[in-house]
Amino acid sequence: MTKEQLTETQKADLMKTMTPRLVMCMVLGPLYFMVMVFLQKMETSLWVSLGISLVYVILIVVITFPLTKRR
Repeated sequence: MTKEQLTETQKADLMKTMTPRLVMCMVLGPLYFMVMVFLQKMETSLWVSLGISLVYVILIVVITFPLTKRR
């Protein structure tokens, strides 16, 4: 299997597409970790933790999809 080389234009387009999602994950990742640690200390139900996880995933998709679609 050979590796395909990307042109500079393709690399720039890829970075424009990926950057908003990467920034969003870098912001929400630590926040998610802090929330989960807090919920664990409060001995919260597993279903609440799963619900919050689902909200985070939806939040990342809803916020970053229009940013990547526009470009």
